[in-house]
Amino acid sequence: MSIDIDMCEIVIFLTRLKTDIESDLKPTLNRGDPEGGYWSTIQLIFTYTELFGAYYLDLEPSTNTGMEFIKKYFKIQNPLYSNIPGLLYTICRHGTVHQRKVKKFIIIDKQGNKHPFGIVVGKDIDLVNRSDRSNFYWSKEHGGDGQFYSHFILKCPEKSHEISKKYSGIKLLPISIEQLYFDFNKAIENYLTELKRDKTLQDKAIQMNDKMNDFSKFLSINSTIYEEHQMFQNRQNRKGRKKRNYINQSELEYILNLN
Repeated sequence: MSIDIDMCEIVIFLTRLKTDIESDLKPTLNRGDPEGGYWSTIQLIFTYTELFGAYYLDLEPSTNTGMEFIKKYFKIQNPLYSNIPGLLYTICRHGTVHQRKVKKFIIIDKQGNKHPFGIVVGKDIDLVNRSDRSNFYWSKEHGGDGQFYSHFILKCPEKSHEISKKYSGIKLLPISIEQLYFDFNKAIENYLTELKRDKTLQDKAIQMNDKMNDFSKFLSINSTIYEEHQMFQNRQNRKGRKKRNYINQSELEYILNLN
């Protein structure tokens, strides 16, 4: 299939964007350094996922575009991504951005039983083996319980650990930052591969790029109010809106059914 000039430019732009993002992310990983590189890496990965989701859908970058990109392209690396995108975004992205810590939840099942749930994060300094990016130790030096954890394999922390004492029966979903970073890069590669041969995706990417390059806001010297360009017709009025919940019931049921 031939690719027109506009499409060639989009592919080149998004490929360069991927390279620029890698340059942004690598310093935050702080490879070999036990300090830092946990929350900032997660924040950037989920934020940039929203951007690629915007090109994928031709919609304003948002949590929803990020979730849809995860469901479509991250799942190629691990199907679990597509089963809990809202949970991942709420815990990892919104929790680390607004609170600088991951959010924890009490999931209440249909019988009224309470199930504490959270995540545990590991990076390269914690890896069991540098050639295996999925497995890490939650080291006691970093406030952990000394146990071995695997990316996306649900596990209970040691009962003697403070989090178990505070939240009896809590289960943690381990996230290896190295694995998340690898899956993020592969997801972008999967999208770019599909973009080159799918005319519908090409049209959406071109339309979004036109919007990105247009003026998005008009500011007036004589007014404190600005008018937004009509590039995003479906943008909701944020004033007085209800707090959004991105987690659906099926995601909670999926977590409860994991062993």
